[in-house]
Amino acid sequence: LLGALSRTVLRIGNINPDYGWMSPPSNNEVMINSAVAILILAVFGFYHAFLIREEKLLSDYGLPATLRRIFVFLFTAIGLTLFASGSVQTIRWLLTELSTSRIDPAFFGLTEATADLIVGLVVWLIFWRYAQKLFHSDSEEEQESVLRKGYLYLVVFISTITVVSDLTIIGATQLRRLFNLEPAEDTGIVLSSLIVGAVAWAYHAYVLREDSLAAPDVEAGASTRRIYWYLVAGIGLLALLGGLGGEISVVINAVGKSGVISDSLREQLSWSTAALVAGLLVWIIPWRKIQKEVELPDPAGTNARKSGVRRYYLYGFLLLATLTFLGCAIYLVYALLSNLLGISSSDFAFSDIAHAIAYATMAVLVWVYHGSILRGDDEVLQQAAPAIGEAPEIAVLDDMDGHMGLKLRSALQAAMPMAKLSAVGLTAAAREALEPEDGQPQSAEILKTADIIVGPWTVATPYAGLPPEEDGAIAAVAASPAHKVLIPKAEAHWDWAGVAGWKEETAVRQAVQSVKQVAAGETVDAKKPL
Repeated sequence: LLGALSRTVLRIGNINPDYGWMSPPSNNEVMINSAVAILILAVFGFYHAFLIREEKLLSDYGLPATLRRIFVFLFTAIGLTLFASGSVQTIRWLLTELSTSRIDPAFFGLTEATADLIVGLVVWLIFWRYAQKLFHSDSEEEQESVLRKGYLYLVVFISTITVVSDLTIIGATQLRRLFNLEPAEDTGIVLSSLIVGAVAWAYHAYVLREDSLAAPDVEAGASTRRIYWYLVAGIGLLALLGGLGGEISVVINAVGKSGVISDSLREQLSWSTAALVAGLLVWIIPWRKIQKEVELPDPAGTNARKSGVRRYYLYGFLLLATLTFLGCAIYLVYALLSNLLGISSSDFAFSDIAHAIAYATMAVLVWVYHGSILRGDDEVLQQAAPAIGEAPEIAVLDDMDGHMGLKLRSALQAAMPMAKLSAVGLTAAAREALEPEDGQPQSAEILKTADIIVGPWTVATPYAGLPPEEDGAIAAVAASPAHKVLIPKAEAHWDWAGVAGWKEETAVRQAVQSVKQVAAGETVDAKKPL
């Protein structure tokens, strides 16, 4: 299709591209070959689409829906890539050719760019409109899809890096002129890339915002926005830090050379300053929104402070700062020892030592800043007491033979050593297997005072399985003010809609995780669909 479109543009413009020593194929040959390939592939495509519809292989749930989303977003990404590439080349041609007195119609790159632009736009529109239709079909699985969010975040990530890089190049070019350096190459391709990247970023940021507003609950929407904010802020901060490190290095080099700033230092200063400004522009806006959110009254502010993405962001930059400082420190110590031991000091250029000192200084600043934010978060979260606390009273129930109760109790003891655990067997076999300690309160008292009750779902209803031998156990569970965490174990003639069968190890692991979330005052998270 691309070949056919390219040849069509060449024919319309009466353009004869130069192929060098190669024998150029005729336009008719290329168009006929492309048309035959399009026809054959279209027949295959429609035939398999017919099979999918007739055999009802598509479904709105489970693996078929996941495979459909993979197909849709894969071709959406391919279409967007072609469209962006063609748009960059077309804008570059416009900026270059329209600035001259005569437009050259034999610009061969324009034909390929036009083909990429048209095909990419068509493919992207078809599959993106279908993806939007699925999302707005009131399907909770589509709205919570990880693949959709991953696609959007990936496009935002790439477009943000593109914008930051292009802003840096353009800024460095202008600063080079200010510093009377050699003029840089033409920035037409950089400016066209900046325009396309900015449009892609703005549009997909808008889509993420709309997705967050359509989320099934407030916290899910807030999580979508937070990931976007931290993603953009992280990219901006990395660029800012790179520029800051270069600035500090220039200052150290200039001081070491008695204030003389050579052309190489002015070159470094131009790039560092441009990266610092571009990174600051991209980092400051989302970071202000992030910090504004954590200052909101509870529970919104507390949820923002203890969100996983915030922890990953802060600890990630702490790790990066620590590794950077250690690497620079190792290099400086090595250079010092080598000099003391008589190794030629020429192996260690002063500029390299200046770079090491600059980035070590920058790492300390990052470590102090993000460490102070993390400590502030911990202080606020400690003052805002969780729903239950670090040492909850947990009652583990078993209404079968005690096997599951033993595994649950052991796993909870390992995961929550400060918790007070009590095991309650609701049948004779369970009581014998769980072997309660001497002096343990009666079952009714345990259920009455427990903070969390965890056990199979059958302990909460008299209508499934064998009735427990412990009189009044079900009523005591229902009457208890404790938070109940129920495990959907398999039971004959009973099925849970939308819940796949769990292995015993998976059930125990999921139950422990849920109990920890309840104890911390968090929402019990379900497994998200792809």
